[in-house]
Amino acid sequence: MMSTLHAGSGRGIEGLEAVRALNFEMTLDRMEELLSTPDPMLLEVGCARGWFLERAARRGLRIEGIEPSPDSDRDADAGLIIRTGYFPEALGERDSYDAIVFNDVFEHLPDPVAAIVEVERRLEPGGLAVLNLPSSDGAVFRIARCLHRFGLAGLYRRLWQKGMASPHITYFNQGNLRCFVERHTGLRQVCASRMAVLTREGLWDRIGSTWPGVAGLVIYPVAWLASFVLDWLPSDAILAIYRKDRHGSRG
Repeated sequence: MMSTLHAGSGRGIEGLEAVRALNFEMTLDRMEELLSTPDPMLLEVGCARGWFLERAARRGLRIEGIEPSPDSDRDADAGLIIRTGYFPEALGERDSYDAIVFNDVFEHLPDPVAAIVEVERRLEPGGLAVLNLPSSDGAVFRIARCLHRFGLAGLYRRLWQKGMASPHITYFNQGNLRCFVERHTGLRQVCASRMAVLTREGLWDRIGSTWPGVAGLVIYPVAWLASFVLDWLPSDAILAIYRKDRHGSRG
């Protein structure tokens, strides 16, 4: 699914650190199982405050990040190599990596075809393209789409992040994402799994950053109760990892 919203950049939503910590550790676990290169080099596109990079560095990975937002939005951490700008313009022409990671970023890109083609070009043979993104097969997305058809568009617009600094341009699920990647590149899927969507830790800040005041007071208990059942329903966040042919070469 593709929207007509205009791409932009901006700070993330408050209250997401707990759920992202869970997802980042899961992503790194999967990557460690799949990476076979000694001393691999990782690039995170849209690294925001550097939370994922910090966790990757603790595991001994060499890391770089790209982030278009100002440095003042980033948590201070000496040793993080973060380039200011957009992918791939912020890179050198011959820069290449063993893994390129998009954490809640790929769905914001104005030209996903050009992005995934460039990802393949920048990967070393056997390298991994790692995509963590929202799913159109998720339970909340399906409910929101149904409500939208009956004229209740608030939740659906929120999931597309309409009116926010960096709205969602695309919505994929595991099936059509695989078709998309394999149609435009030679990358092949090696991992597909669900990710955490909601944690009670940080939930109030997360709700308040989007729905301040009375609206947040109404939505918070609903979201709190939903956090107990969402793990049993189709997830609204997915992880998909693709590998470049080990015998391939950069274009």
